[in-house]
This record gives sequence, structure tokens and C-alpha cells, in this order.
Amino acid sequence: MARPPKRRNRRRLVKQVWPRTEARSYFDDLRAILAVLHQLVNAALERELRAILAEAPRRDERQDAVSDRISRMIGGIKVTFGQRISESRLREAARKAGNRVAQNQRKQLDRQVKIATGIDPFLVDIHMPEHIDLFVKENVSLITSVAEKSFSEIEQIVTRGARSGTGAEGISKLIQKRFEVAESRANLIARDQTAKLFGEINELRQRELGVDGYTWRTSQDERVRARHEFLDGKPQKWSKPPIVDVKSGRRAHPGFDYQCRCVAEPILPED
Repeated sequence: MARPPKRRNRRRLVKQVWPRTEARSYFDDLRAILAVLHQLVNAALERELRAILAEAPRRDERQDAVSDRISRMIGGIKVTFGQRISESRLREAARKAGNRVAQNQRKQLDRQVKIATGIDPFLVDIHMPEHIDLFVKENVSLITSVAEKSFSEIEQIVTRGARSGTGAEGISKLIQKRFEVAESRANLIARDQTAKLFGEINELRQRELGVDGYTWRTSQDERVRARHEFLDGKPQKWSKPPIVDVKSGRRAHPGFDYQCRCVAEPILPED
């Protein structure tokens, strides 16, 4: 393990900030993927919904036929979506986000160490490719789950609408609301995953530099959780994450908790 560089003075390090720009960029990519799904659903509904509603069951024995037709419509959308948005495109979006976060964190840590010590830190990043690969794998799964849930809920909306006599306009409005929910979920994924990755990479690189402790720093706004605010400014050890939830006893480093935008400021030895 490398010996941590020493600080030249007791001046506080320049603050790291969570990757807001990278989170926004990632969300834009996820929203573009969902937009393709939205377009395909709208096109299919335009072609088939009124015909389906016209055949909506007036007798119980016709319900299965209508449900089958709706299932085939959704199945066709899924096939087309898979052709338009391949798994490789999902991996590409996630990898781009991961690499941007890694570059952002490297730049911030380099600046902290250089200002505090006058030395450019030497980082090999030997485990970084593997770490980014894990990020990509998890995020492809998360993005896929958002799309799959959307398909399932859209099928339910159309089926219930057909059975209850809801008109095409009413069904379309319900589906629009569903896409708003999907976008909100994608935004949460982008924010949570980029912040978490930033925290994980921060730990990896600080440990590589031989830094075994850090100071907890919050984003200092109204959305900071009470426990995280309590931890603000307090020294911690990488070997022992602090308690972030008193009730459950859950422990986590900055950025590891759900939607956490806190950062770990490295504690460098004094001269």
C-alpha cells in the first residue's frame, strides 16, 4: 500500500462535491431510452387500441380473447423495443456514466491532494475496470427492470380499461402518468447510482493512497438527513463505516446510503 502524502499545513482541503452533472447526463440517457418505449406504445395504441375497445367483452366468454389480443400487442412492442434498444446500448449508457463519474472523482481527489501536499498523487487504479464492470452489470439490470415494469403495468391498464369500458382517451392518460412514474424512477436510479459509485471509487482510491480515514462532509442543504448532518465534520475510518440509521443500526460510508450526496474528505497526515 502506498504511503499517504503528508499535508503541508492545516488548511482545510478543497471540498469534493457529489457528481450532479454526471447524474443529470445519465438521467438524460435513461430518459431517451424510455422515450423510445413511449413512442412505440403510443404508435401501437394508435393502431390497435380502438379496435381492441370495440371488441371489448360484452359477455364473459369474450374476455380471454380480448386479453390475448392485448398481450400480443404488448409482446410485439417488447420485441420492437428490444430491437431498438439492445442490451449493448444499455451497457453503453451505463459505462459512459460510470467512466464519467470515475473521471470526475479522480480530478477532484487529485486536486485535493495536490493543493494540500504539493504532490501529484500516483494512482494505478488496478481494480477500477472491474469496479466499472460491476456498475454496468447492476445498472443494466435496473434499467431493464424499469422497462419490464412499464410493460406489465401498461398491459394491466389497457386490460382493465377494456373491461371497465374506459375510453381510449382515458387509457392514454393513465399510460402517460405511468411513463411519468417511470421517468421519476429513472431519475432516482441515475442520482443514486452515480452518487454511490462516486463514494465507492473515493474509498478505493483513498485506500490505494494509503489514506485510512476521512471526514464526513454533507452537501449542506435542506435535503440532508438528520443523521448525516450529525456526522458532518466528524472523522471516520474506512475500516469501520459509521452508523447512518440509529433505529436499524445500519452503517455506511458517504455516498453508500440510498440517495446520499455526502462525500468523504481524506484525512492526510500532518508534517
